[in-house]
Amino acid sequence: MLRAYNLHVNALARGRYRVALRDANVKYINGLGEFEGPHAIKVTEFKGKARTPSSKTITAARVLIATGGRPTALDCPGSELAISSDDLFSLPASPGKTLLVGAGYVALECAGFLTALGCDATVLCRSMLLRGFDRECCDKIGEYMEHHGTKILRGLTPASVAKQADGRLLVTFSDGTSDAFDTVIGAVGRTADTAGLNLAAAGVEASSRNGKLTTTLEQSNVPHV
Repeated sequence: MLRAYNLHVNALARGRYRVALRDANVKYINGLGEFEGPHAIKVTEFKGKARTPSSKTITAARVLIATGGRPTALDCPGSELAISSDDLFSLPASPGKTLLVGAGYVALECAGFLTALGCDATVLCRSMLLRGFDRECCDKIGEYMEHHGTKILRGLTPASVAKQADGRLLVTFSDGTSDAFDTVIGAVGRTADTAGLNLAAAGVEASSRNGKLTTTLEQSNVPHV
C-alpha cells in the first residue's frame, strides 16, 4: 500500500512540474542527454509503444547538470544483499532487526523511525555521526537516539554480509565480531548519476569515486557548465 501511495504521489508531482514548466514557456524534452561537445548535447528520445529511439543535437550557451544520484553500494563482500533507503519503503513486511550502515542524516532518520515503530535498529558508524555538522548538536542527537532505544556501534565498518540458512543476514564487522540481522540498509552516501553524460566531451571534471562534479561554489571547472 505504501509503495502504491508513493508511486501515486510521485506521478501527481511530475504532472504538476510539467504543467508549471509549460506555463513558464520552458521547453520540456523527455529524453536522455549526453555531451557531444562543449556546447552540444545529443538527446535521445524513445517514442511510441515500441519505444523506438530517435536522436537529435541541441546547443546551449550554458548547461546546468542536475541529474541527482543513486545510493552508493557497500564496499564489502555480500554488498548485494543490502538494500537502500529507497527500497525500505517498498518492503512487503516489517524489516525486523535492522542494521543501518552509515552515519549521515539518511541512516539516522531511518534508524529513528524504525525504532519508533518498534524495530530493533542498529547504526554502524565508521567515525562520527553527521560529519560536517555542529558537533555539540550531533552529540546530543546521538545521545537522544540511544536513550530512546537505537543502538549505535562506533568505529566499525562491515567486513562482509552473508545470507544464512534461515534467511537472516550475518554481518561480520571490521573488528572480527558479527551479528545477524533481518535487514541491512546501506546509507553511505550517493553516487552522482553522471556516468552516461560523456562529460569528457565538454571537458568537465568529475570524481572517479562517486561521479560528483569537481566544483567550487557549485561551479564546475568549465565556466559555462
